Amino acid sequence: MAKSAEQMRTECPKTAGGALGLACSFRGEDYCKIVRRDEATINAKGYTLETVMRHEVGHCNGWPEDHAGAR
Repeated sequence: MAKSAEQMRTECPKTAGGALGLACSFRGEDYCKIVRRDEATINAKGYTLETVMRHEVGHCNGWPEDHAGAR
């Protein structure tokens, strides 16, 4: 878990945790690493931990970076 926006930028150099700086994921050949902010920070941005994790697990499962098919 990233404790600050600066740590998100370090842990997620490609995206800085997305537009809101909440989470990112990295797919390896046989693993997926999710880095996220704490639940209070996620909630303060108007999201739930469940929603953010569902989004990142989607990327772990192959959902592309361009978010094709998002609703």
